[in-house]
Amino acid sequence: MSVLRWPSYLLKNIPPELRAEIEREAGEDTLSDTIRAILCAHYSLDCDPVQTRNRFARINGTDTMILRLQPELFQEIRRDAGKRGESTRTVIIQALERHYAVT
Repeated sequence: MSVLRWPSYLLKNIPPELRAEIEREAGEDTLSDTIRAILCAHYSLDCDPVQTRNRFARINGTDTMILRLQPELFQEIRRDAGKRGESTRTVIIQALERHYAVT
């Protein structure tokens, strides 16, 4: 399935230190690819690869991103958020913070 058909999530207020770690790990890859890989690993999912590339310019330092997430990943994140009584944003940010050991 094309990435354009995947669910999207507007991730707001990304802490600056976390954003810097994501940018550092991403290198030449897109930040979204890096975040998706971290989240797939966090949920032990074998996620489908991205079939199209992001055509938009990368804006380093912004605290807001639109993430397109594999349907199974998005479903797992939402299930986790519901089970924990947390927002989707909180679940995503905490998974990223655990990956980078940022608190």
